[in-house]
Amino acid sequence: MKIKQLLMLMLMVGIAFRLSAQDVSFYQKYAEKGDKEAMFNLANCYINGNGGVQQDFNQATYWLTKAAKKKYAPAQVSLAYCYLYGAGVLKDYKKAWELAQKAASQNDASANYLISQMYKNGFFVNQSNALYLRYLEFASDLGDDDAQFELAVLCMNGSENPKVQQDIQKALNLYLAAAKQNNGEALLQVGCMTRDGNGFEKDPKLGFQYIESAAQTGLPRALFEYGYVLLNGWGCEQNVSEGVKYITAAAQQEVPNAYKLMGDIYYSGLGVEADDAQAAQWYQKAVDAGYGNAYSQLAWMYLTGRGVSENESKGYQLYKQAADAGYPEGNAGLGLCYENGAGVNQNTSTAVTYYKKAAEAGN
Repeated sequence: MKIKQLLMLMLMVGIAFRLSAQDVSFYQKYAEKGDKEAMFNLANCYINGNGGVQQDFNQATYWLTKAAKKKYAPAQVSLAYCYLYGAGVLKDYKKAWELAQKAASQNDASANYLISQMYKNGFFVNQSNALYLRYLEFASDLGDDDAQFELAVLCMNGSENPKVQQDIQKALNLYLAAAKQNNGEALLQVGCMTRDGNGFEKDPKLGFQYIESAAQTGLPRALFEYGYVLLNGWGCEQNVSEGVKYITAAAQQEVPNAYKLMGDIYYSGLGVEADDAQAAQWYQKAVDAGYGNAYSQLAWMYLTGRGVSENESKGYQLYKQAADAGYPEGNAGLGLCYENGAGVNQNTSTAVTYYKKAAEAGN
């Protein structure tokens, strides 16, 4: 199983926590006596590799199975995810479905959320947007934070499939409800919206606090945003070195925005020693990930030979990709290329056309 899937499993089941070896011994003792909650907690230890035990999904599913047989809903849901992703057991959508149904019959919020996702993706059951939405709403009403966040996204802009009317106030309430449960995505969303005054009253300091809480959940995008606000001192005391640290962590977890910003950091020597070669490498990673904002920066480096071998033709092509993607900087760069004949035949009239496009778009 890929590490991303393992992380997804831990996040979805909601079992990432730290325990001492003494706690594990306690759970082991009572699990062996048949206590279903101890069985569940011991399984969590094996999933996370906590409290003096190594990560072991076989042991985890062993104890989850015993707890599930005692009709303990949290164990049924966790075991369902194991079957869904093939963690410690063979992948089996039917068993995942049956376990989720058993937990849902006990009004377990996370079980209803899992069922919504199975309808959404057509796992074992026929894909159904109507049933996806129905169970998503069930789960949200029962207090599942993932369901609340997902429903908030649908309400924020409205949706055709599933059919959801736009309801901004409902979306904001759902975001806040999920954030109160320490949902990383919701904390980040509320933080960014509060920081920017988008939906919530603008309050950079409060926005920073939400983003900081989101970063503490380990959410990669939150690490980037937290580093970004530290770098700029938005709602907090500016701390360039800490900002770079968090942006680096986000880049290591494959956040495209972070790739581009790492390029800027090395290009400008912001909190690190300037290094054009490193900057070019990060810009290239951003381009490879399809992050349009990086195309123009990398194009400029090819035009000038900074950090890479000078290649005007490649610079022109990158500017064109940026322009085709709708970035004003791409049009400005094409104007520069046509004005100077860089990577393309010189044509002043065409240069003016592209400069106008860039200017009209606010460049």
